[in-house]
Amino acid sequence: MERQHMNGENGTSNGVTPKILALEIEADDEDEERQSLIHESQGINTESKEKEVFMGRNAHGMRRRGWGGDNGSEEDGLSNAITGNSVIQGLLRGDLMSHAVYHLRNALLLGLLAFFVLMVLEWEGGILRSEKMEKEEPAEYSPHTMSFGGKNNLAHNLNPNKKKKPKPPALTPEEQEENIENEILGEAVDIAMRATWDLSWENKRNEQAHYLHDPNLSPFASELYMAEQDVLDARQRNFTFKMIKVVEEFGVWNNPNFEEAHNLKDSFFDEFNYRDVPLSDFPDEAWQKDRNYMVSFIDQAMALVEAVKEGIMQEYNHPNPDDEEKHSFAPIIGDHEFIEGEARDKNTKTKLKGVAFLPQQSWDGLVRKLLHAMITTDHFYVVVVGKDNTYRANNFAQTQIMQFNYIMEPVFNKLGMTLISRHMGMAASPIVGALGGADIYGETDVLWHVQGHTEEEKPGEFDLLQKQTVMSGERVPVIFSPSWEELVQGSKGKAWVGNIQPGYEICEKTTMEVLPTAPACHGVHCDTQAWESGKCHVYDSVCWELRNDFTPPDQHEDVGDKDQKFAGFRQHQLEGRKMTLLFLHALSAALSTWQDQLKQDRTPLPLDAKLWHVGDTYEDIRKTVMSLDRTPGEVATVPLCEQLLKDLDPRICHIPMHARTEWTPRVIPKTHRLLGIVNNLIDGPDDGDIYDGPDLVPLAWQVPTSIIDVHMIAIASNGTEQEDDDGLFYDDDGFYGGDDFLNRKLAPNGEKNSRSSAGKKEKREERRLKKHPNNPKPAPPPPPPEKVATPAPEPATNPPTEPPTAPPTAPPPSIDPLTGKTMIVTEGSGWTVQNVPSGFCDGSAQSRCNRHANNLCLLANHNFYPGTIVGTPRNNWLTMRVSDVKHGIILARLEFGADLPSDFMFDFAIGDQLTSVPLADLNSFSREIVSDLRIYPLLLDKDRTMDGSVDGVDYEVAIRIRSAINPNCTVGVSHIYFA
Repeated sequence: MERQHMNGENGTSNGVTPKILALEIEADDEDEERQSLIHESQGINTESKEKEVFMGRNAHGMRRRGWGGDNGSEEDGLSNAITGNSVIQGLLRGDLMSHAVYHLRNALLLGLLAFFVLMVLEWEGGILRSEKMEKEEPAEYSPHTMSFGGKNNLAHNLNPNKKKKPKPPALTPEEQEENIENEILGEAVDIAMRATWDLSWENKRNEQAHYLHDPNLSPFASELYMAEQDVLDARQRNFTFKMIKVVEEFGVWNNPNFEEAHNLKDSFFDEFNYRDVPLSDFPDEAWQKDRNYMVSFIDQAMALVEAVKEGIMQEYNHPNPDDEEKHSFAPIIGDHEFIEGEARDKNTKTKLKGVAFLPQQSWDGLVRKLLHAMITTDHFYVVVVGKDNTYRANNFAQTQIMQFNYIMEPVFNKLGMTLISRHMGMAASPIVGALGGADIYGETDVLWHVQGHTEEEKPGEFDLLQKQTVMSGERVPVIFSPSWEELVQGSKGKAWVGNIQPGYEICEKTTMEVLPTAPACHGVHCDTQAWESGKCHVYDSVCWELRNDFTPPDQHEDVGDKDQKFAGFRQHQLEGRKMTLLFLHALSAALSTWQDQLKQDRTPLPLDAKLWHVGDTYEDIRKTVMSLDRTPGEVATVPLCEQLLKDLDPRICHIPMHARTEWTPRVIPKTHRLLGIVNNLIDGPDDGDIYDGPDLVPLAWQVPTSIIDVHMIAIASNGTEQEDDDGLFYDDDGFYGGDDFLNRKLAPNGEKNSRSSAGKKEKREERRLKKHPNNPKPAPPPPPPEKVATPAPEPATNPPTEPPTAPPTAPPPSIDPLTGKTMIVTEGSGWTVQNVPSGFCDGSAQSRCNRHANNLCLLANHNFYPGTIVGTPRNNWLTMRVSDVKHGIILARLEFGADLPSDFMFDFAIGDQLTSVPLADLNSFSREIVSDLRIYPLLLDKDRTMDGSVDGVDYEVAIRIRSAINPNCTVGVSHIYFA
């Protein structure tokens, strides 16, 4: 048995021997040779060949070291001791020895034997103590511990003998209302306490990642699959065998460990703006002050990054690329022409080879951001926006950003960061979400704008999207987009921009006669004849994988929408690999910079602040974008964003906007929904998800044993550890949360804790007051004043009447064509919620959206649903409280039903000012920004300051429609924007 230590420069150990899950595999006749490699041990391979590690791979110039020292082992030591014993016996043996010498000899031999017995006992005791120390949890894990899988892999940690808990009795209306208030208030408190304001508990729990990235257990061997145990065991054997091969070729991550707490909590970093910690404020015991630890970590991190790069090149049939081929897998950095979204040579205008293009300044910005995130163990956000071509015809997990996340999430985890990847694509212009700023898209470190293919986007859309992303949130992103020239000019050349280099040059073209050698290239670049014949196998979507804990209603075979205008799964994978390679090269540059600095003895630890602090740069870029100044000599043209909004309010191009909406995806869906600011009692039935737990990976997606699996390189690790020191599954009341799957696994005896019923009425009223402190009892707005605000001309005919007292009637149901989802709710005021999905729909890799009984493709997990709050003339006022309005802007995105009656009237009130808009003036009152974004300005005070430091104002806003001719006509409210 062999062990390896991770030694620092001075020979001291920076970590203890990591633990490997012991696997005992039964070998059959056909697999004897293969299974002989698998044995329970501290290493994967018990033969004489040492187990390679990222810290000790020959390919990266690192030494290997055996447990017994540089040149020997424990067995060698015992053999030498025994040989010494034989020499002593030879010296003492002889015919001329006297009787006394004979007894002396026996005494010496007995003493020597006793000495060796004591030595062996001490040695065994040392082993036992060493093993015990390995099993003892340190005070704090290193941030560079692979933490996925293990006890948090809920798809494997099942209790087959546990009987399924019967469904609890239906809740009373009072209990339902209390649960709603608990969720809203609980989420609000959680957000206020977290630095990562745009994350929910579902993001932190990340149960899908624990299932996918477990380095020891195959996702296809989960007991959740509808399969016999011997089948699951065979899948696990295949996984283990393949992991051994991956480790032998690419190495394995060694988890560092500490006897004392060396990692810093988020609360420490939160004391500093942008987490820019002054070097003198890092505690001496922090790992950021331990030069030997950082040197060892960087060596291992660089080897990991290089291994994943090599894996991707092998995946695309370039195992030993020459210098020219390497260009195809590397970013294009520097001053080049940027024409029609691609980088070209300045002189020849020919397209350059590479995965992405960034000017030098933008490349430096990305490297700085990665250094900052590694040093402060921060979250890192990569967000995709675009139209429905970003996901149509594919499962959510197959999209480009989720393919990127699949590889990079475990890599970031090992490097001490948390990757948050979001797919915010929708069947609408991205500016529908961008107009809401970070309240919809969340924080962004990298914004990846994928241009639509079916409809050309206006240049002003790019400019508005990019400027709002820069101004909103705390972070300033690197923006990848096919058009960013306007932003560069508006930021005076300071913005960080680039683009993924379009095209499929890495892959051969698939034709009727030619099938690319690399399976990853099949159908990526496909001619029309091959596509129509089906040879390309462009799509591989799946709607359901049989599982033993739930059987849904009938499901479609696939997602549908198969059309050549929508990319297939391998095209999505290639785009995801391009972004992955870009990040791997940027990480290499960041780690090399860090390593070079650490080699200089006078370098301040952890690294010179000018190389990784981000705050000043963020503020400088943001200030230039928000400024309206024009530098003398610049072209005196109106920016495209201002041209787009000239009929609304061009100030929006320079003011960070906010929003509440019923559309998904959106960040922290429970609190940033439109219902969160509505005073009326509007709530849907709590039918919730029809199944829980992680989604099983379709068996059709298994990578064959003969094909390289890059993901296995990324997850290979010597163990996995987690700890639950920050209340991951508990709140301060000991409540386990609303996730039945987690409750079943984590709550004592499988039972969910519940809150005490004492004082429910008082608590409910207290929570209601907290939610609406200035409006405890929702009421319609006051009667209209004598002076009616413009534009409210008197209607010529059919004067509207007040709403009748007849019972409210819900509008016709809205059915999503993909999922068959219908959701209509009528309660309280009569306003209804329509087309709102169940589940968690924030666009992230942690989302599990619309697991509803009417969903006909549950595994699609598409997050886009255009939800609305719908009302009729029967329903009176919809009242809302819009808070912290600083710049005098409140806008509404409304959807009116077709064939509105001639007496139709749209009323809205801001405070005590009522405005009435008749049908004839409805179009002129609104502003169409793009085809799917028509804005109704409820408040536009253009004289209000643009200074964001002023105190905001809270407004009571109310909306209703009137008609005596057709009391069933409708209005839908999807967004309220404000600033």
